[in-house]
Amino acid sequence: MKKIVFFILISVMMITTSSAQKGKKNRLENQADSVSYAIGISFASSIKNLKISDLNLEKIYMAIEEVMESEEAKFTLKESQQFIQAYMTELKESQKI
Repeated sequence: MKKIVFFILISVMMITTSSAQKGKKNRLENQADSVSYAIGISFASSIKNLKISDLNLEKIYMAIEEVMESEEAKFTLKESQQFIQAYMTELKESQKI
C-alpha cells in the first residue's frame, strides 16, 4: 500500500513539474522572445497561405535548425528555391484539372 501511495505521489509531482516547465517554456519573457514568437507567427502564416496539405513540419523544423546552427543543409538556398518553384508550378497545374 505504501508503494502505491509513493508511486502516486511521485507521479503527481512529475506531472506538476512537467506542467510548470511547459508553462515557463511558453512564456514570452523578454523582447527577444517576443520578436522570435512574432517571426514564428509570420513564418507560419506564410506557409499556411500556401495551402499545401502535405507539409512535414518536422522537416521544416529540421531545416531551420540546420541553417540556424550553421550545419550543412540538404540543399543550397538556390536549390531550395528551385525545388519550391517547381513544386508550386506542379501544384498549380494539378489544380487546373
